[in-house]
Amino acid sequence: MEVSISGKPVLKNEFAVSTSNIIKLFKKHDVYVFGYGSLLYPEGWEGRNMREVHRDLVPTNLNNFERGPFGLYGFANFYGVIRTKGRYLNGVVTHIKHPSDYFYLMLSEFVVGLHRYANYRVVDVTNEIEIDLSKRAVVHTVANRPINRIKMLTSVPSSGYYNSVMYNIKGFHTEKFVDEFFKTGGFKNGREVRRYLKRRGNVNITGRH
Repeated sequence: MEVSISGKPVLKNEFAVSTSNIIKLFKKHDVYVFGYGSLLYPEGWEGRNMREVHRDLVPTNLNNFERGPFGLYGFANFYGVIRTKGRYLNGVVTHIKHPSDYFYLMLSEFVVGLHRYANYRVVDVTNEIEIDLSKRAVVHTVANRPINRIKMLTSVPSSGYYNSVMYNIKGFHTEKFVDEFFKTGGFKNGREVRRYLKRRGNVNITGRH
């Protein structure tokens, strides 16, 4: 059965997610995913109905994107990325071997094409990843629209999310990777996110997160 919820591509190199397009993608390419938030460590891959819990997470950089609290669901914010020329962020790349794993991963990420109220969009970043892969390789990540720079100002950090990401990154990655994470849009906890948003105009952030 074809699964696709219409959503016109609006981002550069956006991939239109549907079951048929995923099957075509895997027939033509070796598929990799770039993770920059909760996909930075093995525990973040658990609970997504995937065949594999990925532990082969290779550190690399993604160019021309900016990390921040751009992912929005309701009033809560999460890590997201927005295309920003000249900026970069660190993250990890891993090989997705099964079309079903790609489908369930993107389903769990609430991407356009699989969720009616989605906020993330899948984009091809193959040419902006600082890693050597095969000619068949394609690298995807989930990104946000530029309008989220404004929308995030009325959001609050998802409860416990940023603390959990920071705890797991420190447990899995080197100190050098963690330092680079902070330099490229990472936060230690939800309090830092609230201060970040307040500096950008949100003076009404309340509650404990």
